[in-house]
This record gives sequence, C-alpha cells and structure tokens, in this order.
Amino acid sequence: MSLKTCTFTLKQHTMLLQPEDYTGCLRATEVKPKLDRFLQRRLGISVKDKNLNGYSNWIQSVSDNGEDVSFRYKMRIKLLGSIECYESRNPDRNRRIPNIYYGNMGNGSRTKGYSCEDGMELHITCFIPELMEKITENIQDFFIVTNFGTMQGKGFGSFTVEGTEISHSNVKRALLAEYGIKKKCYRIERPHGQRVFDCIKDVYTSMKTCTGERIDRRRHQEYKHSALYNFYSSKNQNIGNEKKYMKVRRISPNLQTNHHVEFCYNLHKSNENYRYVRGLLGIGQAINYITDDTDESTRYKRNRDGSIQKDRRDNNILRKEKIEISAYGNDIARVASPILFKVINGNIYMIAREINENIYNKEFKFAIDSRDRKRRQIAQVDFVTLKIPSKEEFDIDEFMKYFITFFNRECTAMNGYIIREVRN
Repeated sequence: MSLKTCTFTLKQHTMLLQPEDYTGCLRATEVKPKLDRFLQRRLGISVKDKNLNGYSNWIQSVSDNGEDVSFRYKMRIKLLGSIECYESRNPDRNRRIPNIYYGNMGNGSRTKGYSCEDGMELHITCFIPELMEKITENIQDFFIVTNFGTMQGKGFGSFTVEGTEISHSNVKRALLAEYGIKKKCYRIERPHGQRVFDCIKDVYTSMKTCTGERIDRRRHQEYKHSALYNFYSSKNQNIGNEKKYMKVRRISPNLQTNHHVEFCYNLHKSNENYRYVRGLLGIGQAINYITDDTDESTRYKRNRDGSIQKDRRDNNILRKEKIEISAYGNDIARVASPILFKVINGNIYMIAREINENIYNKEFKFAIDSRDRKRRQIAQVDFVTLKIPSKEEFDIDEFMKYFITFFNRECTAMNGYIIREVRN
C-alpha cells in the first residue's frame, strides 16, 4: 500500500463557537469522528448488526459504544491566515457574538467566536487508495450537512470545500440523502442587509417559543403563541403545554400571562392533558420565562384560598425567571433540536431531522431555581413533572408543513422573511 495525501481548502461561512479555553481553529479531533460516522452511514456499515459490508480492512477501531468505527486515515487542519476572535460583550458590535441565546445552549461557560476569512486546509493522509477515493467522493456532502462547535444546530460553525459548485439543488440533495429522502429542505429569504443570525433567531423563536415583536424592552411586548402551540391547538388533541401547567399548579404564578392566575387555575379543572411540548424541539437544563414582576419594594402574600396577591402593582418591569429541568433518572442531560440550520454563501437552509426516540413519553421535572428564595416562598409547590408527548402525538414532518404556512402568514409582514421549499 502506498501513502497518499489529499488537501482540501475549506471556506468558513459562519463563526465557530468554542469555550474560551479551546483553540480558535476547527479541530481535527472534532471533524474526524464526525466524518467517520458519515462515511459509515454512506457505506452501510453496521457494527451492531455485524455487517461490515466488506470494509473490515478499512476499519482501525470500534468505539466503546460498540457502534461507531474509526477509519484508517490521519487528519490535520492548517489555518491559511489570521483568525478573528469574537466575544459576546465586545463593545465593537462587528466583533461581537450574535445575541442568539436559546434554552438548550451550553452550561453557562464563557464562549468565544472564531472566524478565518482566508480559510483552512484540511490534510488527509491514507494508505488505502480506495478509502481515500471514498473520502474525496463524499467530503463536500459531509461539510454541507455538518456544522461544528457550540450551537451548531443554529448555523454556527459552517464550512464547505472550495472548488466545487454549491447550488440550492446540491444542498437539498445532500441534506435529503443524510436526513431522509421524504424530508423537505427549506430556504429562508431575508431582506438585504438583515443579519443571518437575527433571521435564524426570529424563525426558531416563532417556531418554539412565541411569535411577537418587542415594542418596549422593559414594559411591553406584543405576544402571540408559537407555531408549536398553535399546531396542537389546531389538531384539537386537548393537550396543554408546560408553561400553562406551571401557572395552574402555582409553581410560578407570576409568569407573564394575558389572564389572571385564577383564570388559568380554573382552566386546569377542564379535561386537558398537559405535556412538555417544547421538549420536542430540544431540551436544555433550564428555561427562562419572562415574568410580570415589580420592583424590590413589592411584597407578596398568600391568601387563604392559596392564591398569590401582590401588595402593589406599580412600576411593573419585565424580568426573567429560571426554571430548572431534569429528566427522572438523570439519563438525559440535554437533547439537541431536530431543526438544523445551514448557512452557505449567505443562504440560510433549514431541515427537520428525526426526533431522538429516547425522549418520547419521557418524564421531566420542572423546579424553581434553587437559589431563588423569593420564588420558592410564594410558589405553591417546589416542582412539577410532565412527560414529552408520545410518538403518536407528534409528527415532525407534519409540523414543519404547518409551520411554513403559519410563519409566512403570521410573521412575514412583521420581519420581511419568507420561507420557501427548495425545489429542483
């Protein structure tokens, strides 16, 4: 066998987010395992089913989980120019990480963004010509369907291989080949000059959390329910979500609402089934909710019927309340959203991957932040438990079809975006 080295030039489309103690460059230790799993799927290798498809001599080792393989090649990544560093609190807005926080992002460790406009070189060395041929054949598709670093599902850490055409149809073909031929690939069209991650944040927020426009940063917000909430309402499944349940169970009676707490409590007497609905689109360690709160001089009191009353309602301000989330058995810490955003040459693509099978019907615990004594004193209970909807209660592809229609009807006039299916 003769040694062969191939070099691929990578173009970076979006900044790479990493904890501040990591190096800023894309790392081979992250890229190679992902490329190995991608090749394994493309070659039809299943270690679990003892089906190596005739490629046993290409495999160097099998992972501890007994499912993933490592192929016989070496990888090295080299920067072609200087690297730019971005921070969330940089006074220079052009050198600041986009404000695109989500409930399922990181564990609070400080994160930095890195970008190399001159690109990077990916060097792969291999003794097996046939394996190198397969790598070369699949390398572009691999980078099209894969992001890297922190918050990769939201479009960060996007790279492609230079020297090959990347059309809308090529992106669609690669994404469908990876995530399901029956899936649909969408492209988000945005007004000229609108920042990519502002667009992604608005689209994802309207999908999972709420649809609305902040009119005043401290006092008012025009609020509309999310597409996910409206999707369940339209199906008449009589399923309520976790936020409403926390209100009616009095774990957090001051969560911002259009109704009085007593009104929400009375709704609880109906035959409504409650689920952790938002968990279908990703699970983090906590949820931050906007509350209808007052200044520090305000005091709360509990009435005999168990309701909570404020002594004063002047000087209302908006603040966030943290609700901690944990799975029973602690076997699920965090689950990535099935919604993937891919940014290539300024184009924003979106596709829905399959939902993690392990979360269906899984029970989760919602508790007030253990450090928030004031909230714990006024809450009726310390925590509540809810299950994720079952597989029979949610179809991700049906939801995406609903969401595109919902977004283009409810949100396009507000922010100028429109979502279209990518067609051949």
